[in-house]
Amino acid sequence: QIPKWWIWLYWMTPSNWTIRGLFTSQYGDIDKVIDVFGEKKAVSLFLKDYFGFPHDQLGVVAVVLIAYAVAFASLFAY
Repeated sequence: QIPKWWIWLYWMTPSNWTIRGLFTSQYGDIDKVIDVFGEKKAVSLFLKDYFGFPHDQLGVVAVVLIAYAVAFASLFAY
């Protein structure tokens, strides 16, 4: 678990948003039931419960990643 005073860094790291976007876009809409930790869950529900990656936030992830690209491009353009 991340300490409370470091949680801001977790939300500001581009790799966090990239991994969140990749997992959510590839597996977030799969409703196939899998056996995980002795329970039967859908893949999308497992991503939401275990990792905290809900599929409905995929648009937010896209906006944040585009904002990072624009920010870094404008930072190094001048």
